[in-house]
Amino acid sequence: MKKSLFYLLTIVALVMTGCGAKSDAMDPTAGEKTEQQADTAVPEQAADTQEPVAEEGAVATAEEESVAEETAKETGVEEMAVYFDFDKFNIRGDMAAVVQEVADKLKAGHAGATVKLEGNCDEWGTDEYNYALGLKRAKSVKDTLVQYGVAETNLKLISYGESNPVCTEKNDACWAKNRRVEFKINP
Repeated sequence: MKKSLFYLLTIVALVMTGCGAKSDAMDPTAGEKTEQQADTAVPEQAADTQEPVAEEGAVATAEEESVAEETAKETGVEEMAVYFDFDKFNIRGDMAAVVQEVADKLKAGHAGATVKLEGNCDEWGTDEYNYALGLKRAKSVKDTLVQYGVAETNLKLISYGESNPVCTEKNDACWAKNRRVEFKINP
């Protein structure tokens, strides 16, 4: 009898602790995190909000976005992206040249500009996992740009997770296009 009651209570406890509700937004009052923790933390944000998770938390105004788009068009950086393999955040060998080219363009024409590195994922995985993976991808590109001589203070990370797809078809080629880091320049 006691054994049955123990098992029943254990099962109830497991069920109760495993059923949590998603948070609608990140808690702005949460304790401060170190930069390393912020780069690898899993954000608590629901997909239906369609809001990006930013390392710095800054939101660009419409005017800043317009200036950023024009500046990026001049340099060709906005058309560039670094693509990743499924469930990976390390830079592939064929993408190293792209990162090097972006670094050269940024050093040549925009040494003082702030560059947003926007991490994106395909639709596979949970929302939280994809936001974290997008942030890891952006951090991987950031670390490589710093190795190539771009000032670390000018690089900001943001993750859109799976909420910013460029392709919505249900096939491997489309999903591969969504596993990327894009560049946005704010002069």
